[in-house]
Amino acid sequence: AGYDRLMQRIDRAVVTAEATGAVRIEVEAVLNAHGVTTCFGCRHVYTIYGTGDVIVQTSLTPASAPQAPLPVLPHVALQ
Repeated sequence: AGYDRLMQRIDRAVVTAEATGAVRIEVEAVLNAHGVTTCFGCRHVYTIYGTGDVIVQTSLTPASAPQAPLPVLPHVALQ
Protein backbone atom coordinates (compact mmCIF):
# COMPACT_ATOMS: atom_id res chain seq x y z
CA ALA A 1 0.00 0.00 0.00
CA GLY A 2 3.04 2.28 0.18
CA TYR A 3 2.61 3.27 3.81
CA ASP A 4 6.20 2.22 4.49
CA ARG A 5 7.36 4.95 2.05
CA LEU A 6 5.53 7.95 3.50
CA MET A 7 7.29 11.28 3.05
CA GLN A 8 6.46 14.39 5.04
CA ARG A 9 5.78 17.81 3.52
CA ILE A 10 5.54 20.62 6.06
CA ASP A 11 2.80 23.12 5.26
CA ARG A 12 2.95 25.32 8.35
CA ALA A 13 5.13 25.84 11.42
CA VAL A 14 4.45 28.29 14.23
CA VAL A 15 6.68 29.01 17.23
CA THR A 16 5.21 30.71 20.30
CA ALA A 17 6.55 31.53 23.75
CA GLU A 18 4.17 30.54 26.54
CA ALA A 19 3.66 32.48 29.76
CA THR A 20 5.26 29.59 31.69
CA GLY A 21 8.56 30.16 29.86
CA ALA A 22 8.09 27.12 27.64
CA VAL A 23 8.36 27.29 23.86
CA ARG A 24 5.65 25.67 21.77
CA ILE A 25 6.23 24.62 18.17
CA GLU A 26 3.19 23.59 16.14
CA VAL A 27 3.80 21.86 12.80
CA GLU A 28 1.14 20.92 10.25
CA ALA A 29 2.23 18.51 7.55
CA VAL A 30 1.00 16.08 4.92
CA LEU A 31 2.27 12.49 4.71
CA ASN A 32 2.08 10.76 1.35
CA ALA A 33 3.97 8.27 -0.80
CA HIS A 34 4.51 8.44 -4.55
CA GLY A 35 1.68 6.62 -6.29
CA VAL A 36 -0.53 6.35 -3.19
CA THR A 37 -3.82 8.24 -3.47
CA THR A 38 -4.55 8.35 0.25
CA CYS A 39 -2.55 10.83 2.22
CA PHE A 40 -2.65 11.84 5.84
CA GLY A 41 -2.79 15.15 7.62
CA CYS A 42 -0.31 15.21 10.46
CA ARG A 43 0.02 17.66 13.35
CA HIS A 44 2.99 17.74 15.69
CA VAL A 45 3.11 19.91 18.80
CA TYR A 46 6.46 20.18 20.56
CA THR A 47 6.53 21.86 23.97
CA ILE A 48 10.05 22.60 25.20
CA TYR A 49 10.53 23.54 28.85
CA GLY A 50 13.41 25.40 30.46
CA THR A 51 14.33 22.18 32.30
CA GLY A 52 15.14 20.54 28.97
CA ASP A 53 11.99 18.40 29.02
CA VAL A 54 10.29 18.04 25.64
CA ILE A 55 6.70 16.87 25.21
CA VAL A 56 5.71 15.71 21.71
CA GLN A 57 2.06 15.29 20.71
CA THR A 58 1.25 13.87 17.28
CA SER A 59 -2.08 13.32 15.56
CA LEU A 60 -2.63 11.58 12.23
CA THR A 61 -5.83 11.91 10.17
CA PRO A 62 -6.71 10.53 6.71
CA ALA A 63 -6.79 13.65 4.52
CA SER A 64 -8.67 12.15 1.58
CA ALA A 65 -11.20 9.41 1.04
CA PRO A 66 -9.31 6.15 0.37
CA GLN A 67 -10.28 4.03 -2.63
CA ALA A 68 -10.26 1.00 -0.35
CA PRO A 69 -10.51 0.68 3.43
CA LEU A 70 -7.30 1.62 5.20
CA PRO A 71 -5.28 -1.25 6.59
CA VAL A 72 -4.55 -1.38 10.29
CA LEU A 73 -1.76 1.11 10.99
CA PRO A 74 -0.14 -0.44 14.08
CA HIS A 75 2.70 2.04 14.43
CA VAL A 76 3.48 5.58 13.37
CA ALA A 77 6.93 6.75 14.46
CA LEU A 78 9.06 9.85 14.39
CA GLN A 79 12.73 9.82 13.51
